[in-house]
Amino acid sequence: ETQLAEERRAKQEEKALYHKGYLFGAIALLLGLLVGIYSYSRRLRKNKQRLEEENAKLRARIVEAMSTKRKSEELDLQMRQLTDRQLTIVALVKLGKTNKEIGGALFISENTVKYHLKNIYDLLRVNRRVEL
Repeated sequence: ETQLAEERRAKQEEKALYHKGYLFGAIALLLGLLVGIYSYSRRLRKNKQRLEEENAKLRARIVEAMSTKRKSEELDLQMRQLTDRQLTIVALVKLGKTNKEIGGALFISENTVKYHLKNIYDLLRVNRRVEL
């Protein structure tokens, strides 16, 4: 009877050991899954953040391009309102000529050049020569 009791106890210890091994294996598997899920979610967050930053940059470029295009279209429309004389003065200003040089080239006074420039600035809604 003692021998049977010892065999039974040995089998129970063996089963307990088996269950412990199974339990530790399951815990290790769950921990591995949790670590994998955590690292995957971090990667997703980083990718999402990177994509959001790229989208913001692209939106800014699109807005800038649309704004530049709109300004260019407005300026083109305003340039059509200029007289031939005003267009000539704008061309000479773009070449870097001074008011005196423009007046000499067009056989008009420096004050007349200033008068034309004032009207050009008003029509084109600019404040300085460099904006032409």
